[in-house]
Amino acid sequence: MLGDVAGAYVNLIAKAHSQKEFVALIKDYARDLEFDFVELSEVSTLQDRLICGRNIADNLLKTAISLEEYGHVRFGTFHTY
Repeated sequence: MLGDVAGAYVNLIAKAHSQKEFVALIKDYARDLEFDFVELSEVSTLQDRLICGRNIADNLLKTAISLEEYGHVRFGTFHTY
């Protein structure tokens, strides 16, 4: 899917109620797409980010809204190396 690259990183958003559920969902999704899951960083729920007043990019908010229509996991832009 990503061509001849060593790896990539990407922001993800998924419909999950907890960090644990999010991680499990992403691992399953990566396996289904035949991606090698390496690690996640800065995992938090959208609700937690909103409560803590953390800045959320407009494109991530739009992506979160689109989860209802397009499925449980959405990717941002892939950055390959």
